Amino acid sequence: MITRGKIPFSVPFVPDESLDYISKALESIFQQGDGAFSRTVEEKIEFMYPGYKAFLTPSCTASLEFTMMLLRLKAGDEVIVPSFTFTSVVTAITKFGATPVFADIDKYSGCIDANDILRKITPRTRAISWVNYAGIDSSSNDLKVIGNNYGIPLIEDAAHNFGIFTKNQLDGPTGEFVTFSFHATKNIQCGEGGALLVKNPELIENAFVIRDKGTNKRNFNEGRVSKYSWVGKGSSYLLAEINSSLLLAQLNNFRKIQKERSMLIHKYRSLLLNIGEFGWSILEGTERAAHMFALIAPSNQHREKTIEYLNSLGIGAVSHYEDLATSPAGIKYSKYRNDKIVNSVDFSRRILRLPLYIGLSDKVEFISQELQYHIAKKLI
Repeated sequence: MITRGKIPFSVPFVPDESLDYISKALESIFQQGDGAFSRTVEEKIEFMYPGYKAFLTPSCTASLEFTMMLLRLKAGDEVIVPSFTFTSVVTAITKFGATPVFADIDKYSGCIDANDILRKITPRTRAISWVNYAGIDSSSNDLKVIGNNYGIPLIEDAAHNFGIFTKNQLDGPTGEFVTFSFHATKNIQCGEGGALLVKNPELIENAFVIRDKGTNKRNFNEGRVSKYSWVGKGSSYLLAEINSSLLLAQLNNFRKIQKERSMLIHKYRSLLLNIGEFGWSILEGTERAAHMFALIAPSNQHREKTIEYLNSLGIGAVSHYEDLATSPAGIKYSKYRNDKIVNSVDFSRRILRLPLYIGLSDKVEFISQELQYHIAKKLI
């Protein structure tokens, strides 16, 4: 068997200016959060998303928890979430004693099913929190209507779709709150990091208090008080300057990153045109965010055998989320209705993701050839 070396699922892209920025951050006497690099990055994000105030955080998980604190979430409250999503979405809810209520997903896109949301709304519903899976924006318009009609705040988990552009124009978010991930596996990354966008100006002051460990430190920094005090609930939601310096280099190369990742997706697509003959399909719409390239297998058995085969060649093919409603914690903490969660279970058992990162171009043909060879061999 011919080997081409190990091909990991993900490799972080590091722009040339990263080392220079890190050196400057290390040379500074101010290396904690909310320094010069952090503020520059927040300003860049705010320029990309006008009408929102940006807060850098240590992770998207922290951003989601930050949001729940702004909403003053408490025991007895409910938040509707997709059953097919990452655990951070639900741990941010249960951390404050509230209840996640699972909605099913659209079986084609992996995004939350707006019609199922309508069936799950109760007088206790405090928010709807969803992810634009793989950068696919199939339900945002419907969610906006639901949010307006019922007066329910929307939390848009945009961990997969930072900076999506359509016809060279940035798409505006739907949520009153928007969370981002800058984890090492994301397009724009700083190892570990995140951001929260807040739309309501009435919440901004409290957001600073929460971010600054329950203090009015912002007033102190701006010279409005001689010392800062404990004034409310809070936590530690700042991103260190070194991480922010890495993030600034990423943002400066955003267009390049998106272009190269998008080219890889188009290359995969052109080489895998015939997999439909064997019952497989390509997840549509992923080129929009260029975050991932994914296939839908005919069955869980097909998916598992294919991952096993590709992994044996050193190709980092992987699955994705497990359905949350059927998980041990999902059954324990949520209002779980087995007859209503069907697509999420099926989708989680059949999705397969292929490697996607800058520098992969010369290996895409090898991956595609081996994948097609295995698919055809197993189904003939």
